[in-house]
Formats: sequence, C-alpha cells, structure tokens
Amino acid sequence: MVITLKFDGKLEHQGFRIFGEIREGSHHSRQSGNLPADPELVSILTQHWQNYRQVCAPYQRIRGIQPLEIDRGMRIPQCQESEQQLSVRFQQWLTYPLFQPIDQLLRSYLQPYQYYQILIATEDYLLYKLPWHQWQLQQANRQPLVIFCPLNFNSVTSVNNQNQPQCQKVLAILGHCNAREEISVNEDENELQHRFNENVEFLKEPRHEKINNKLWEKSWDMIFFAGHSETEGDQGRIYHNSQESLTVNQLENAMRQAVENGLQVVIFNSCDGIGLINQLAHCNIPYIIVMRDLIPDQVAHKFVAYFLDNFTQGIPFYLAFQQAQQRLQGLETDFPCASWLPLIYQNPNASPPVWKNSIVKPLWKSLRFIFICILLPTGIVMGMRSLGGLQGVELIVYDTMMQLRSPELIDQRIVVIEITEEDTSRYQYPIPDDILAKAINKLNLDQSVAVGVDLHRYYPRGKGREKLIELFNKNPQVITVCTFDTQDKNYAPPPEVNPSQLAFSNLMFDDFPLSGEKVRRQLLSYDPKLAQSSSSCMIPYSLSLTLAYSYLKHKNIQPIKTNSENNWQLGETILPRLPARFGGYQKLDGSSQIMINYRYQDSPDMRFRSMKSFTMSDVLADNIDPQFIKDKIILIGYSSPTAKDYSLTPMGEIPGVWIHAQMTSQVISTVLDKRPLIWAFSQWGDFLLVLGFSTVTTMVILGIKGFYPDALFLQIFLIIIFSIPLFKICLACLEFGLWLPFIPSILASLLACILQNRLKNNHEI
Repeated sequence: MVITLKFDGKLEHQGFRIFGEIREGSHHSRQSGNLPADPELVSILTQHWQNYRQVCAPYQRIRGIQPLEIDRGMRIPQCQESEQQLSVRFQQWLTYPLFQPIDQLLRSYLQPYQYYQILIATEDYLLYKLPWHQWQLQQANRQPLVIFCPLNFNSVTSVNNQNQPQCQKVLAILGHCNAREEISVNEDENELQHRFNENVEFLKEPRHEKINNKLWEKSWDMIFFAGHSETEGDQGRIYHNSQESLTVNQLENAMRQAVENGLQVVIFNSCDGIGLINQLAHCNIPYIIVMRDLIPDQVAHKFVAYFLDNFTQGIPFYLAFQQAQQRLQGLETDFPCASWLPLIYQNPNASPPVWKNSIVKPLWKSLRFIFICILLPTGIVMGMRSLGGLQGVELIVYDTMMQLRSPELIDQRIVVIEITEEDTSRYQYPIPDDILAKAINKLNLDQSVAVGVDLHRYYPRGKGREKLIELFNKNPQVITVCTFDTQDKNYAPPPEVNPSQLAFSNLMFDDFPLSGEKVRRQLLSYDPKLAQSSSSCMIPYSLSLTLAYSYLKHKNIQPIKTNSENNWQLGETILPRLPARFGGYQKLDGSSQIMINYRYQDSPDMRFRSMKSFTMSDVLADNIDPQFIKDKIILIGYSSPTAKDYSLTPMGEIPGVWIHAQMTSQVISTVLDKRPLIWAFSQWGDFLLVLGFSTVTTMVILGIKGFYPDALFLQIFLIIIFSIPLFKICLACLEFGLWLPFIPSILASLLACILQNRLKNNHEI
C-alpha cells in the first residue's frame, strides 16, 4: 500500500491545499483537504529548535558554533517544555475540520500492529521539522513512518532495474575533525568497517577532486558522510577537509552520474542536513537520510550503529530506519529530541533497497524439501489458527490441562457466604432485604476488610429496605453489584447506594464451536462509554478488582493504578491485558482482561471450593468463629440452583459467587504470593515452537522411512506417541502459567508426515 499526501502551499502564510492518495494494488482512493496557515505554530517551532540548539551545541557536528557556557540542568527542562508545546500545537493544527476527510481516509486503511509509510510531498521545508512521528493515526498502533519527497519528481534512471535494488558497495567520506573539537568520526569508521569489511572504501579528509573522481569512476550503492555540515539559507555545505568545504551543487554532475551507475542511498550523519536535501533533490537520488538539526556526536554514533545493525541483517530499509530512530529515544534524558533528528527524503518512484550479503552460503540440496515438509505445514496450520479455525479444539485441550494440574492450598484470605437451597427454602427467594441486612451485620464489619454482595438489589426485596440502605451508608467497605450491557432493571444499580460502593458483576463468556460457553477470562475494568448498549450501570471496575483493591490497600501495597500502557499495576506487579491474539484465542477485543488461573481442590464435590465457606444459616445462627472473618474479604452470593446463577468453566459448572471469589483470589495471590498469571508467547513465538516440534518429528520420521519406507500409518502412530510427552510438557508449563500450542504442534507434524509421503510417491525427493 502506497500513501501519498501532497502539501501545496506554505505553513507560515497561505496554508496548504492537500491531495491525499492511497494505492493498494489496482485500487485507488483519493481525497482532498486543507490546513490553515499557522504563524503561531511556526513561532513555537522556531523557538523549540532554538532551545534545542542551546542544549546540544556543545556536542554537535557543525563547524563554527562555539559551545556556550550553559546550565544543562536548566536548559534541558526548557527544551522538553517547548517540545511538549510544539507537540500539542501540532496535534491541534491537524484537527482542522477541512483536514478531517484525509485523516479519516487514512484511519480507514491503517491497521493496528502493521507498518506503513506516508509520503509527504512538499516544497515547504518548515514541514520537515514538525513532529510527524507523534501523529496519532492508529489506536493500538505502530505509528506510520513519515517520509518526505518533492512535489514534482522524475522516474529513477539507474543501471539497477530490480524491484528491490541491492546495496553492497559503500563509499564512506570522513570529513575533517581536529583534536580540539568535541566530535569524532572514528566510531563511524569502526561501525562501517565492522559491518561492510571489504565492501566499504574510505576517503579520509579527501580533496574535492578525489571525491568527484570516485563518483565518476566507480559505481556505488551507498554513500556515507560523517563530519561537519550545515545549512546556509537554503544551501547545504559539508566540510570534507581542513582547507575546503563544498556545497552539493559543486558535486551535482558527479552525483547524477552516481545515480545512473546504481546509487541507492546517501546518508549524511552530520548536522543540519535540510539544506543538503534542497540541492540533492535535483540529482534524483532514490533515498537520502539527513539530520533535521544539530546532532550530538553520541547520538550520531548510536544512529549509525542501530541503522546498520538492522539493515545489514536483512530488516527492510524503512523498518530498519524507523527502529533506529525510535531507539534514540533512550538518549533523550541527556539529549532531548534525539529521536526527532533522522529524516528520510526519497524519490517516490524508487523501490527500497536491501542489503546483499557478499558471503554466498551454500544451500542444502533439499531446500525445497525443507520448505514443503517443515515450513509449509507450520505455515498452513498457523494460518488456519490465525483465522480462528482452531480456537474451539485448543480451548478444549486447555480446559483438560487446567483440570489435570496439581491441586493448591485454599486461599485463607477470602470467605464465601453461600445462600444455599436450604437457605432459600427457609428465608424465601430472593433473600429479603431485612434478612440480608441482618446477616451482613453479624459479620463483624469492623473486623473484615471488605464485603462483596453478589446480589442485584435495584428493587426492594421484601421487608427491610431502609435497614439495608442504612447499613450500606454506614459501612463503605460493603460493595454490591450491577450489570452493564443490559436493559433489564433487575440488574441496575440500587439508586440509594453510593457509586463508590458499586462494582460490575459481568462475566466474560467464550462461545466457540466444540468448547462451549465457558468463563475462562476475567474482565478487570472497562470504559463505560464503550459498552455495546446503553446501561444504567456505568461503573468501570469489576467486583473482583474492587475487592482485591481494598485488600491490597489494607496491606499497604502501592501504587495501585493503571500504567502508561493502560495495564493495571498493583505494587510491583503488572497485570498485562490480553492482546487480540493470545494462545488459542485469535479475536479478543483488547479490553482490560486476563485469563483466570483457577485454584481448586482435588475432590469432585469440592473442586472449585478453594476458600473457606459458610452458609447464610450459619451466619444468622452465629455459628461462625469471628477469627474466620477477621481481616478477610467476604463474598455473599447464591449457590442455590433456584437462583440459576451457575456458569460453565474449565473446572465445571460453578456458582457466580465462587467465580468472583476465584477472580479476587487470583489478583491478590498474583501480587502477594507471586502466583503466576496465565501467559503465552507471541504468535511468532508459538510459530517457532510449532516449527521446532514439527522439525524434530519430521527428522525422526525421515529416519524411520529408511527402514519402513511405506509405513504411513506407523509414522502417524509415532506422532501420536510423541504427543504424549509433548502433552506432559505443556501440562508442566501450564503449572507455571505458560500456555503452549499443543494442538498446532500435533497438526503441523501430521501434515508434514502426509506431505513427505506425498512427495515420495511423486518422486520429488
């Protein structure tokens, strides 16, 4: 997909007429818009880069600027403040109404977690210095890489006509730096020598004539310059030796010849390179990398190391640049805006180059076999998995493993008060308000940490409504529930109860073929504005999180908040939300949810009862020792079949109050006991695991085929045998919370086995 935005106009005076185009295969989408002139933005932009220069001048690669006696402790915050002001004003500028059609067009195409490039064609060089990397186009995003290009351009004419031109030969020009100056090009030389070896030729402080001759006489894929440079007006100048300096106009003919000979990339790892672009654009160079302003020597060294590491290891050109640029953010404590400095300017007709490794490695004669019998089966299975085709069967195996894990000790911090069938027969269903109030009052509220009432009380239930509300008003540690995404008033919050004493009781149900509608995930919190339907329950926190919060606060755990990635942080523990693809799941919504690591007992009738429990009759009859509830969380809810508050889980059918108890216990245990959450590798990590198992089984089957060449059923039987230790490994890992891809591994091995025999029958291997 190619995205181009043409900015016709000037930022300071007339504003811009903008033409946006997205090309994806044969499909073209176009949209036009406007952005106004913004003198205030220009003023903030100018002031920011002046502040930046005051911080970075002592460390720069520009000749003639004397280091100032400055207090960096004062200047750095000043630069960071102007950086923030510029970012805010820039974002405001992009919200101009006549620009929104283009903004919306881009958002309709850009997908989360994918890399994109946006070409900005302009003749206004002020646009080059704006923080385009902060343009928020995606929600769960990898920000697009913004690249600049001319408004008018010609086709690239080069002796290299490949779709992806290859870089191999590098000319490195190392400019003049004397011992008294604060920069050194020696590290640039070392980085280039380390990565390119014999493929790089160095010109150290060369004369103009020598540079000119090298460009005419040889073909180069990349030209690299390190040293002093600056912009004078709209002219760029480089200092290539102690007696001479050059404007790029003085190399124009040689540069044009270098492009005809195959030049792909020019990198100026030097200061203030926008003026260099102004002249090099006429030479029709495919790709130019420069620095927007002064670049500290340390930043220059890190950028070239990061970029060349990526590029020479086969990472695509744009991605190699973007990752190098983003990594510079780690230097911004000492060098503000370090990640703002690198910039790409390109000819829009050019294809991104790739690095060609000069060492040609011999390929195994059965490379085709490796692809067809190892990579292809894994790719097919993981592709089917990514489309959701394996969710049901993977969850069935997950449930089985959850039931086969070792039992755990009960959680002594939580007590469950069950309203049993006997209780509902004795006291009526639903439990009347006066009975509920009486039971809660008997729980020594001053001694307990929190009481969670998993009962819906929008309407009065029998007698005693006033007593129940009075109890809530006097005891802020008593929490009751409501349910969002429903219009049924029975599940609305009691209007008399303070919102701080409310939590939502919604459970997350999976509903996939084969695996059934089960509760495997825990919703910690949500944004009520994102609810699927309007609801009177606008409470953002779950009952389990609210109760766990009360307990951890009682234990002086700090901080308890959401971090910068919107994950809950409880003390030193972070509860990472599940990504869209997690283990066997392939279509999660990205909300604040985690898997439930159920705690259970090794007894059929006590399987989910992993906390101390009593009945409501026990409470009302004063049959509970006060020590059992001191400093505990108490949960009250139905276990009576009459209430029909049961849900399927990997542990079987469980009353809702016990599910909330399990979820509360999980959060507390994770923080205080370091009990593991359920986690999984990324999809690429799972791919490698499946590939590894498939490879091992494939090699074993190859050995067997030497003795029993036609025994397909024997080979399949062996894969089934291999699945037993693999299942045990997966089960052992799940004991520690790690969910491994068991089903994809077995399927990939079976498919590899079938393909091997198919190829053999066709005499292809």
